[in-house]
Amino acid sequence: MARHPCRNRNVNVARHVAAALCLVALSGCRDSGQAAPGAGAPNAGTPDANAPNGDDPSNLTGGPTGPDYKHPWVVRVAGNLACHGTLIHPRWVLTAAHCVTTGTTATDGVKKINRIEYSRIDPAGATHADKRDAASGDGLEVVIHPDFHLGHEEHDIALVRLAKPFDIEPGLQTAAVPAGPRNAAVSGTVATYNHAGLQAGQIGLFQGSIPAGAGASFTVFRTNAADTLNEGDSGSGIVSIEDGRATVRGVASLGGADRDPSFTDVSAHSEWIRQKIGATPYILAGLTRVARSGGAADGVMQLTCSNPYGAMTGPMYADGAALGTNCEPGKPLQVTCTANRALGNIVAATPFGITEFTMRTDCPPEAPTMQQLPHDQQQASFDGAAAQNPNPVGICIREFTCRTGRVVPEAHQ
Repeated sequence: MARHPCRNRNVNVARHVAAALCLVALSGCRDSGQAAPGAGAPNAGTPDANAPNGDDPSNLTGGPTGPDYKHPWVVRVAGNLACHGTLIHPRWVLTAAHCVTTGTTATDGVKKINRIEYSRIDPAGATHADKRDAASGDGLEVVIHPDFHLGHEEHDIALVRLAKPFDIEPGLQTAAVPAGPRNAAVSGTVATYNHAGLQAGQIGLFQGSIPAGAGASFTVFRTNAADTLNEGDSGSGIVSIEDGRATVRGVASLGGADRDPSFTDVSAHSEWIRQKIGATPYILAGLTRVARSGGAADGVMQLTCSNPYGAMTGPMYADGAALGTNCEPGKPLQVTCTANRALGNIVAATPFGITEFTMRTDCPPEAPTMQQLPHDQQQASFDGAAAQNPNPVGICIREFTCRTGRVVPEAHQ
């Protein structure tokens, strides 16, 4: 596919440099000036009726497709370009720096963000959608990594702060920021709406192995030459499932039909991310957490307590989804999981439900405790108080896990 030309505000030499960089930037580039004569706008084309809001998917992402409800941390970012991003906190989105600035560095150009949105269809056919739109008065603040330079993936990373946080509900979940570097190769997935012919409720997938190693960026080598990331995929997170949690390992920066895509490494920038958000790793993850283990189930998990973001609900059908928030210590806490049936279970008559419900509490200097909680096949619930550390300067982490799988049929069922 032909690349969209770029135009720089500076002298002709700089224009040629910017144009060269544009050949490898996933979303092309654009500044506050006009496009070069005869050039189309970035992501110009005929909209696909199946794409959310009629945006152009551009037929650029190869590989398989799948249900979008399995990737509830993916959001669409309309800023300097049409991009994607990853929700890492109810009011923070992680994306590529070149998506949200008209300049070639962190200090020139204009920080530009128009809208953050998502739309997904759950297994029951219900649509989940919401947006934050600058034109409607929703505050959208851009924070660009200070070492960003267009065309270099090492620091092509930015945060968008939402003045009005998103509600955490089955259609929108957070992905975790890595707790450590890439110590071993893990499987990762980029989920993007930048894919031709998507049906409602579908999303395009790019899958590959995230390499071990250190550094500010990494490359994912394709096993299938048809699997590409290109214009419109910028800012997408490559997400791995680590210890049962969806974790964003990289931000899509450079790519094209003729190259393996490169990503800005999130773990190398995790300290910068937490500093800008103003949270330690524990606070960002939430001191009270709820997760599912075992097979995907048609159900939800819910966490209700006194916290800045209200009740949170998550899907039992999306691998890696988890709830986390900072409940006020000692105040009422409610946790509920439901599992109505197995998803993708080809033996419909096989009984499936909740097999275990546990609560792990870690309040240093006390030793961690693990408690088995009562449940039935379809529902598990806890109604008590949020953990309160005996040490006033310490913290308590409380983790609930709802395990699902085959169950012994209950009597009279």
